[in-house]
Amino acid sequence: MTVDHVPSVKLTEEGRQALLKLTKGDMRRALNVLQACHAAYDLTGEAEVYNCTGNPHPSDIETIVNSMLTDEFTTAYNSEYECGDRRDEP
Repeated sequence: MTVDHVPSVKLTEEGRQALLKLTKGDMRRALNVLQACHAAYDLTGEAEVYNCTGNPHPSDIETIVNSMLTDEFTTAYNSEYECGDRRDEP
């Protein structure tokens, strides 16, 4: 039995992939993140892993970069803050 197959831990495939990506294969970090996610959420998916670790979600980075490349400076600047504000919401 592996750690993410413990019956009480509900981890989606996307959450598992995000966990592996963010912890770079470090089992101690992965266990710490998994424990924090399990304490905070009933179901741990990709968004929950990114939220627990404080890392920006890849879709937020993509939105910001696209805005920087295509929009005016003030619009891109405001877009960055909107992504951060959404992340702070429960």
